Amino acid sequence: MQTISTPNAPAPAGHYSQAIVHQGIVYVAGQLPFDPKDPEALPDNPGDQTRNVLKNVRAILEAANSSLSKTLQMTIYVTDIDHWPAVNAAYAEVMGAHRPARAVVPVGNLSPVAFWRFKRSLHRKFPRIPESRIHMQALINPAG
Repeated sequence: MQTISTPNAPAPAGHYSQAIVHQGIVYVAGQLPFDPKDPEALPDNPGDQTRNVLKNVRAILEAANSSLSKTLQMTIYVTDIDHWPAVNAAYAEVMGAHRPARAVVPVGNLSPVAFWRFKRSLHRKFPRIPESRIHMQALINPAG
C-alpha cells in the first residue's frame, strides 16, 4: 500500500489519508469544497462547491499519478435533491466526456457546512451554515 498526500488538497482532519493506492486502485478519502490555500473561503452555491471538490480530488489523483478520467465509479450523497441540477451540471463540466458509473443517494447531514461532499471516504469539521450538503465517493483505476 502507498499513502498519498498533497498540499494541493485539504489536509485530513482526522486519522486518515487523502488517498491510499492498493493493488493498482486509488482510494480517495471524502473531500469537501475547501481551497487548501484558503480554508475559510467556501463557495455559497452547489455548482462552485462541486468544482472545488473535483479540483481537490484531481490534485490528489495527480499526486497518485492518476486522473479523473480513470474514475471507475462515484456515489454522490445529497442532503437536498433540489441542488442536484447544479451539482450534475458542474460535475458534467469538469468530467467532460468521461462518464464513470454513478449513483445518487439522498441522506441527512454530512458535514456542518458544505452543500456536498465527494466521498472517496471521510469529512472535516467546520462551522455550520444553514444549507444542504452533498457527498460523493469514487473508485479510481490508475492503470486506466
